[in-house]
Amino acid sequence: MMIMMMGTAGENIPKAPKEKTVFVEDLTDTDIPTGFPPGLENLGNTCYMNSTIQCLKAIPELKQQLMKMESAGQLNPNTMLSRSLRDLFARMDNQHSGISPGGFLSALRQVFPRFAARDDHGGFMQQDAQECWTEIVNCINRAAPGVNTSDQNNTFVKQYLGLEMDSKIQCLDSPDEPATTEKESQFILSCNITTEVNHLVNGIKLSLQNKLEKTSPTTGSIAQYQKTSGFSRLPNYLTIQYVRFYWKASTSTSAKILRNVKFPLELDMYEFSTPELQAKLKPARQLFVEQSERDADSSAKAKADDDKVKMDADQKTGKKSMPSEFADDTGSNNSGFYELKAVLTHKGRSSDSGHYVAWVRSETNAKEWMLFDDDKVTSATEEQVLALSGGGDWHMAYILLYGPKVLKSDADLA
Repeated sequence: MMIMMMGTAGENIPKAPKEKTVFVEDLTDTDIPTGFPPGLENLGNTCYMNSTIQCLKAIPELKQQLMKMESAGQLNPNTMLSRSLRDLFARMDNQHSGISPGGFLSALRQVFPRFAARDDHGGFMQQDAQECWTEIVNCINRAAPGVNTSDQNNTFVKQYLGLEMDSKIQCLDSPDEPATTEKESQFILSCNITTEVNHLVNGIKLSLQNKLEKTSPTTGSIAQYQKTSGFSRLPNYLTIQYVRFYWKASTSTSAKILRNVKFPLELDMYEFSTPELQAKLKPARQLFVEQSERDADSSAKAKADDDKVKMDADQKTGKKSMPSEFADDTGSNNSGFYELKAVLTHKGRSSDSGHYVAWVRSETNAKEWMLFDDDKVTSATEEQVLALSGGGDWHMAYILLYGPKVLKSDADLA
């Protein structure tokens, strides 16, 4: 059989595509989009580190500042670990799955050899995620400079994670003894768990009231003192640790407090602040109130005329994100309002055993959460996150990361 082709050679010949066609079956695991950010492989009891990294990555300003760090220059343990975290963050932004954090793990163990400890069988030991979190943040504090400042002491971590407290110390045994004051700063707020604590707010309140014993300069003997504290500065990102572990001498182990201590998706720190800071917080807080009233009016109008309000809403584009920090204090929180960004949880009975995972709020949908269980990433709901408050053998909150509640409004902050 003969087939004859009609037409002029070279006429309307299809051109080869500019980019080579790639078929799904030809993609590697790291190239296939999963719809989720990538997880991190467990390299032998490294879930404590993986969950810490996933939570810290929920601070976009941290990643941005680490990316500005120069690769050249003096290399010390702090800069080495910070640059290694920067490089890992970059890989996590460019790959879809199957990321090995081996480079960062090597740097972590080089700087802190205790994270390379092995058990009696030769395997790497489980570690405390809070200790890992603290060491990483302290290294970044010593390596990453502050934003919009030439003051070398005003570091990025101090700006965006630094709490400041004012305390008044009054002698209870000698009321006439003049009270003393002191200032403190910290990167993590501890929530002690007692029989009186059923909610995070209760724990914060108790942490600001403490009784001390020390020698009185008035009587020369040991006296009781009351220490009352308040926050004089709130950071953009508030880190709170549930103090769930304690040393149990009878078994020589780190035992766990399983008590159910609930936490909110939104947290207001106004009542825990000093009067001076409360006064500074009021303008931004008033904008939240006004926006809430406008939203309520819009809802009422929607019930009266759904179509018109829908059209108005579609046409309205003037809303903008209001500043969440004071103009003269980079990295601060100017309202006292926070929303939960990430939760690091532990499942097990001691800090050096069990399993750690991270629960992180989606950057694109505030109602959606993701569960990072090493290299396995799945979706989660707000209800599942709120159920991490403890009371059993399920995953329970160990570290909470709150970020600023950002107001979208057409008003101006004076």
